Amino acid sequence: MIDFQTILDNITHPNAAKKTILEWAQDFNVSEKEMNTFIQERVKAGELVISKKGKVMDPHEFGLFKGPIFINSKGHGYVNVEGLDEDIFISASYIKNAMHKDIVQVQVAQDHGEKFAQVVQIIERATTTMVGTITLTKRGWEFFPVDVKLQRRYPISVSKQIKVKSLDMVIAKITSYKPLKFALSDVLGSSKTIGMDIMALLIEHKVPIDFSSATLEEMKSINETIVLEPGRVDYRDEYVVTIDGEDAKDLDDAISLKEEGNNIRLFVHIADVSYYVQENSAVDKDAF
Repeated sequence: MIDFQTILDNITHPNAAKKTILEWAQDFNVSEKEMNTFIQERVKAGELVISKKGKVMDPHEFGLFKGPIFINSKGHGYVNVEGLDEDIFISASYIKNAMHKDIVQVQVAQDHGEKFAQVVQIIERATTTMVGTITLTKRGWEFFPVDVKLQRRYPISVSKQIKVKSLDMVIAKITSYKPLKFALSDVLGSSKTIGMDIMALLIEHKVPIDFSSATLEEMKSINETIVLEPGRVDYRDEYVVTIDGEDAKDLDDAISLKEEGNNIRLFVHIADVSYYVQENSAVDKDAF
């Protein structure tokens, strides 16, 4: 069995001799075809390069580095490279069509004495679908992503088999990265529905929205009958009002007032979630 990892380690070793594909194949007693297939795959993966003279070399010798790119709201990127102390800064004008969290290969070079870096290859796409609002315009259907880095309208194709209305929140599949184009994949519902904005962000950031089977089973065992314990007081018969905002998603803070002679006592009620949700339980893990 061919140990390709050992071959890769030898080629990228700091003291490795510069050899052709044929020479490396002879060194490891494998066919030139097998070695060529392996090396071409590693070139696409950003782990090797072939020089103009046909020598197989470490990309770092050409100022080439590989890693995930993190793009900020201004469009600039930072590439995290394993082994480097600092991220590589990429100006928005040199990012090309890379998207947030894509695995990219970048080249660090000098231009009139100034150091700069640019994306030269997209190795792996991190995003294949996006969430956003769909709108029917005079130009046809258009898609407006929830991603703040892509806040403009993009063309989107819609199959006749999918029922969709203008201003629906949808999931769209990316069909082209340059230029960016989409195809409608799924309809979540009206963007005006309460809570749809939160749902859209959860799906966009790949946060699980379904409870695990363990949590659903655990919830069946929760006793809904409240048993008073020492140190706890039942205030359910008091006039208690929430102080959470109108658009709050969890109502867990409240107050109540009680006259005591010439004084008024203020009671502050805070939900004791940890009493019902035990640490490391299925519900706790799903919530985390």
